[in-house]
Formats: sequence, C-alpha cells, structure tokens
Amino acid sequence: MNSQTRIEGNVGTSTLSSFYSSIYGWMTAGMAVSALTAYVTLTTTQGNATLAALANLGFALPLLYLGIVFGIQRIALSIPPEVGRIVFLAFAAFNGVLLSTLAYAYTGASIATAFFATGVMFAGLSLYGRTTQKDLSGWGPAIFIGMIGAIIAGLANYFIGNDMLSIVVSAVVVVVFSASIAYDNQRYKSIYNAYAGDEKALKQHAILGAIVMFISFIAVFQNLLHLFGVMGDE
Repeated sequence: MNSQTRIEGNVGTSTLSSFYSSIYGWMTAGMAVSALTAYVTLTTTQGNATLAALANLGFALPLLYLGIVFGIQRIALSIPPEVGRIVFLAFAAFNGVLLSTLAYAYTGASIATAFFATGVMFAGLSLYGRTTQKDLSGWGPAIFIGMIGAIIAGLANYFIGNDMLSIVVSAVVVVVFSASIAYDNQRYKSIYNAYAGDEKALKQHAILGAIVMFISFIAVFQNLLHLFGVMGDE
C-alpha cells in the first residue's frame, strides 16, 4: 500500500492524461476507420461481394469474430506498438464491414439514436471510472462471468432463434459492457502506475486499452440498437 502511494505520488497528471488520451485517440481512429469501411462496403460492388462471402460462412462467422477478439487482445502486449496499431486498425476495418449490415436492418434514425446514446453512456462511464474513489476491482469476476454467459447464450440463440432470449442477451450485454467501461477506465490508472517510465510498455497498453474500449463501445452500440429496434418494431 505504501509503495503504491509513493508511485502514485510521483506520477505527473499530464502524463497520466496523455496515456488516457492515447487510448481514446486510437479508439476514435478505429471508429473512424470502421465508419469509412462500412460506407465503402455499402456503396461498392466489391463491398457487397465481401458481405455475400461473409454471409456464406454462417455460424463460422461469429466464431471467427470471437477468435479475432480474443486473439488480438492476447497478442497486443507481445508485439511492437507500431504493429499493434496496424493490427487494431485492420480489426476496426473488419468491424466496419460487419457493421455495414446494420443499415439493412435498421433505419438511419435508429442507428443515430443508438450511437448517440452509446456515446453519452461511454463518456459518463469513462469519467466515472477515472474519477470515482470507489474501488471497482471487485467488479472484475462478475463482468467476466457476465461476458461468458452472454457469449454462450448468444451462440446458442443462433440456432434457437428465440426473440425473448435475444432481448435478454442484448440487455445483459449492455449492462455488462457498460460496467466494463467504468471498470477498465479505473484499471488503466493502475496500469499506468505499474509501467510509468517504460515508454514501450505504455504504448502497448494504450493500444490494448483502445482495443478493449472499442470492443466495449461496439458491443453496447449494437445491443442498444437491437433493443431500440425491438421497441420500434424494426
């Protein structure tokens, strides 16, 4: 405890802020790449051909996506940060291709509303995680269990096709990933304190943080959109 206090006492606020800025900056870059890729996918022949090819994968597609999600987080700290940034942006582009399909299922108004609501939630939860004096570390196990449960239920519902189960899964995902946003934002303080002075490690953790925040944002956005769509009978 005393050691942690000394470390935190030596951390410059601007440097810690720059660490957070790097996380949010790369996350924003990823969102921009996803938006651009989604647009290109929807408006080009090659993009539509890509969607058709992905649709042919069937159940293998969500499994592939989960494999990429877990894999990219696993390797982020073992590769140079410059490579990590490229990998992340490629992942964001892949997400853009997948997200483009939302335009066929929902109205532009629903998409904009869900995106705005997610943005407001993300900003509020991030601020809470960074500023609260409450220790959120105890949330970790519950968040992990909630994520695993939602993944299993979601994969099972791929075959079951139960509307009520899909609503429950979406609600759980929104709650779990919202909690994760606050939890992770507080956790980044400890990560910074642990690696203060190690520029390479901080860059690697910033990219990993951007990946985690990006995934959480997309998860909340997609599932809020689904819930809004159900309420709007879309």
